[in-house]
Amino acid sequence: MYTGDGTVGAGWPAQSKWLDFETLWNFNVPIMQQSCANWNVPNDSTDEIANMKTAINNVASSSGVDPRFILAIIMQESNGCVRVVSLFILVFSLARTD
Repeated sequence: MYTGDGTVGAGWPAQSKWLDFETLWNFNVPIMQQSCANWNVPNDSTDEIANMKTAINNVASSSGVDPRFILAIIMQESNGCVRVVSLFILVFSLARTD
């Protein structure tokens, strides 16, 4: 786990040491293929996984955000499951029942 301010001086790897997007993507595809089981919904199809990759690259291109960062967020929050249930909806629903 990394802590601190994100600098090399704080122990973070230099951006030049990061793996390329394609390598990171390929490492994560097997996780995406089985990630939806955590939410008891069907796993991602091959087409859905391919569409996610296209979407990441499109958003990265239009926003200037590194596609590796976008992938990291997706994997952290949903393991790549396209059918993940929003925690916002759950929290909002619970708040309304109080």
